[in-house]
Amino acid sequence: MAPSDPPRIIEPGSELPSSPRLAGASSFRNAPSPLSAGVSTLVGSAADGAFAVSEPRAARRLENNANSSSRDQRRAARFGRRSALWRASLLPRLRKCGRTPIGSGVEIRHGEHGAGFGGVVTCGSVWACPCCSGKILAHRQDEIRGAVAAHLADPASGRQLAMATLTIRHRKGDPLVVLWNAVSKAWAAVTSGKVWQRERDAHGLTGWLRVVEVTQGEHGWHVHVHALLFLDRADTSAGQLTPGDLDVWQRAIVGRWARAVERLGLHAPLPRAQDLHLIQGDADPLAGYFTKAADNGIAQAVALEFTRSAGKTGRTIGSRSPWGILDGVMERDLDDLRLWHEYEKGSRGRRQITWSRGLRDALGLAPEQADDEVAEGQDRTPLCQIDGDSWRRTTWSTPALLPVMLDTAEALVERHGAAVGAFELVRWLGTMGVVAWLPYQTRDPDPPPQPQRSP
Repeated sequence: MAPSDPPRIIEPGSELPSSPRLAGASSFRNAPSPLSAGVSTLVGSAADGAFAVSEPRAARRLENNANSSSRDQRRAARFGRRSALWRASLLPRLRKCGRTPIGSGVEIRHGEHGAGFGGVVTCGSVWACPCCSGKILAHRQDEIRGAVAAHLADPASGRQLAMATLTIRHRKGDPLVVLWNAVSKAWAAVTSGKVWQRERDAHGLTGWLRVVEVTQGEHGWHVHVHALLFLDRADTSAGQLTPGDLDVWQRAIVGRWARAVERLGLHAPLPRAQDLHLIQGDADPLAGYFTKAADNGIAQAVALEFTRSAGKTGRTIGSRSPWGILDGVMERDLDDLRLWHEYEKGSRGRRQITWSRGLRDALGLAPEQADDEVAEGQDRTPLCQIDGDSWRRTTWSTPALLPVMLDTAEALVERHGAAVGAFELVRWLGTMGVVAWLPYQTRDPDPPPQPQRSP
């Protein structure tokens, strides 16, 4: 094997080389990949006492396989958006999320769900943080998948699922907090009182799961509710609900919804914008979407639909998600900055996904974790620890290197296992100008002064 050039140190502000998975990405195209460059770039030469553990051919195969996935591009987008919020956000904890150490050092960790950083602040915002939101929604997706699977476990039980969508009319200039408060209060009005209790008993409603979605467009903010209704009429003699039964129920729900919205001083919602229908069969457009969503059937598909709202673009022309607004902030659009700050204030402290009381217990789910607990609590094993000065320099000068570190860690562990992968990761970080060491090592202190020899 021919010797490679000495490792290239990346100075702050200079272009970053690619990770094993991002070697083909345009933003990192002009520099060689650490894996395709050969083992000596990563772990030194055999003469230095290092391991010759990888070959360029195997590395290129790993690289090509990994480049077929868009996971790294999504991670880079999330990290890029969050790094913009370190300066643009009005939320103190979000300005520190993923950047400010909380202990003696920052670690790169690896576990079942991939690599991540440990020992840094996490804000736990499902609304405003691109990185925490991804973790939280992935966890919620698993919960919803389990809930739907448990509800539909016995096909002979006759249990059903229904989807409700409720919206309000809005105009450009309406404050987001006013619209959001109206949606919350109107939903409470729909799902309370003696009439609702009679409907629950008649239709066999075990409980509901509600998600709030926010978009913004040419007509201002748009806040609406999607609700998944868990139906079980086994204890009644009426049999399963029919589309006709749902039409009658929809008129009752929409009537209460409209009256509640009007009492709050807003215009009556348009009846055609409200919906309640069963999720069943390929003829149902939503169920058709579900059947294409994943291989795990309706349980997986419902979970995807109910957790995708926070990260998707708007469905109508000219409508965009909050992440679309944040992209405008990154392009230095001051109007979008104003909208983003309004969104941060309006969403703070609110729940995106809400379970009705007793539903989780009825479906055999574990007690619900708070969003910040989910964002912090992933079980990972430390691979290496990063020097504090190196971490601060990277987060301020070259934050684009952060997702590349995780991509590289995952690729090296996948190729070599955790032990050797951690060793190679430390060496690779050194080529990036980042000082790091293995978790079972202690960093060598400055050497003590040597005693002076007497003449």
